[in-house]
Amino acid sequence: QEGTELQRLSAVGYFGYGCPKEHVLPVKNQLASILRDADEDLSLRTAAAGALSWLGEDAYPYFGDMLRIVAAAKPDDPLGRIDEKMGRHLTVLCKDPYAAGLVRDKDLFYRAVNRLLHHRRMNGRGAGLDLIANIPLEDFHRVGDNVLHIIEDRDLNYHSYHNPAGPVGKGLTVFANLN
Repeated sequence: QEGTELQRLSAVGYFGYGCPKEHVLPVKNQLASILRDADEDLSLRTAAAGALSWLGEDAYPYFGDMLRIVAAAKPDDPLGRIDEKMGRHLTVLCKDPYAAGLVRDKDLFYRAVNRLLHHRRMNGRGAGLDLIANIPLEDFHRVGDNVLHIIEDRDLNYHSYHNPAGPVGKGLTVFANLN
């Protein structure tokens, strides 16, 4: 709760990947309060989301909070590092948000997804595509142009390693899943 920025980031980071669930659950509410605190530093909020994401279903109530961070404008983060990390946390939290019933606020969900689909790096775009891998056909119009843009791979401002498992392949998977 207190300390320098680095101390707080390190403390929150301890509860992330590899930390036993029985160590994280007692501090879940504290991590959630950091995630939800709009006055808190975005890096710390993102670290809290990362720690929570490894809890799986126990952290489903925070899915919307994570989406709100992605969907919000972040002028102090021109490279989109917060969105890229948060996209990863969302995909760790839940592999299929449709099956889990987490796509409750479709406007918020697709605003966040489209922001990820426009990310400059392949990991950001890949996270957006992972979130919509099982998109229902009736919602596809909300992301279709952006998915096609990724598949066509003509964006000169985009950083990719061009591997088949990257965003192009994930975009094709979205199309294949829709038959």
